[in-house]
Amino acid sequence: MRLSYYLLLPLTLLYVPASAAAPKSTDDEILVVSDQDADRVRREFVKAMALPSAYDQLGRFEDPVCPVVLGFKAPYGTVVADRMRRVADAAGIKVAREGCKPNVYLFVVRDKASLVRGLSRSASSVFGYRDDPAYAERAVLASASAPSVAWQVLQYRASDGSVACRERLRSNSRDSVLKLTTTASRIVSPLRVEFGASVMVIEAKSLLGADLRQLSDFAAMQLYAHTEPQMASEQKAPTILTLLDDATTGRPAPLSITQWDLAYLKALYSFSNMYRANVHYGELSNRMKRSMEEPQAGPAN
Repeated sequence: MRLSYYLLLPLTLLYVPASAAAPKSTDDEILVVSDQDADRVRREFVKAMALPSAYDQLGRFEDPVCPVVLGFKAPYGTVVADRMRRVADAAGIKVAREGCKPNVYLFVVRDKASLVRGLSRSASSVFGYRDDPAYAERAVLASASAPSVAWQVLQYRASDGSVACRERLRSNSRDSVLKLTTTASRIVSPLRVEFGASVMVIEAKSLLGADLRQLSDFAAMQLYAHTEPQMASEQKAPTILTLLDDATTGRPAPLSITQWDLAYLKALYSFSNMYRANVHYGELSNRMKRSMEEPQAGPAN
């Protein structure tokens, strides 16, 4: 179902960022740890970031990403979407050409709860269908107290690459099963979890003091991977995911996506997603280490 802009316009705030206000920031690349602690910090970072999307699998986009930003006055939405494209490109994520069909949505709104409720009623392409087992979980996001919420609409493939068919167990139940032909394994998952769409809704008032680059990178880290800001803030390494929490507590916020964030995205999108999540952790940590030891080429400003 196509997104109804007539539904969304009354709920969105045509937000103009305060260009005169410089964000509180810090050098997000500095984290002093001993060689002995470095591996532990990386492992903690991966465990905080690498949250299974479903069926003990780490989800990600396999199709090229096509971001769209709604709720800003021109040209700010285009600026944010372009930055999100550059972040994806720097992380090795495939990016669709201009004019593509959106599959990455960022809404900046006055009333998060109203928009989430509206999406749940009329925008199946960005909220999932009512027979999706995760539909009810997403529906309660309207009442979440956090100023931003994010979710992914998932699609599935068998581990051999063929399309996996989900069929209902009972007509009056949301339970479902994936009908697969692959052999069960404790290491290799019988399916691949992919993002069909990724959505983030954020209240504009929570962005006071943040600039467009910070917003873009904060959104990218939640839209290109299944991450949770609260879990990210509980580990030691710097991450743009603490942006809103930093604003609340008065802590200096990262200027942009951090070296740690970008290394994680690179690792996630360079590693086969046919393995179960617990198998990914060590390899993700190792790939992050190699990435962080290489000359850095982050997204262009």
